[in-house]
Amino acid sequence: MIELARLGAEVVVADLSPRQLEVNGEAAAGLEDRIVERFRADVTNLSRWDAASFDPAVCYGGPLSYVLDRAEDGVAELVRVTRPGGHVLVSFMPLVGASTSSGATARSGARRSSARDFFLRLLITGTSLHLRPSSIRSVD
Repeated sequence: MIELARLGAEVVVADLSPRQLEVNGEAAAGLEDRIVERFRADVTNLSRWDAASFDPAVCYGGPLSYVLDRAEDGVAELVRVTRPGGHVLVSFMPLVGASTSSGATARSGARRSSARDFFLRLLITGTSLHLRPSSIRSVD
């Protein structure tokens, strides 16, 4: 987001973590005139913003990986707040193996892979940037 602000874009920063919002504020020093707002939000509930509020929606850093089985809800919200013809750009992180506590990865691995599998289906079907809320659940 900082790079987009440096390029002259007006940026809204949202994160579930207050600390991440604070870190963003520190990293964006000198660019505050480009930051429209910073807001604590869950990617699966972007109700603070109206439909079609943004030209692109950028979900960077893997937040959709952390919502596990609700990744499709998160993508639906990103699509909802993006204007028609806009782009939804997402990144995800493979979380399988991220936990080092004994047994935690084995128990949670199947659930965590669902977000990865969802995005792989989007890429395979070529719909990663052309999603409509009504089509998201139909990707097989």
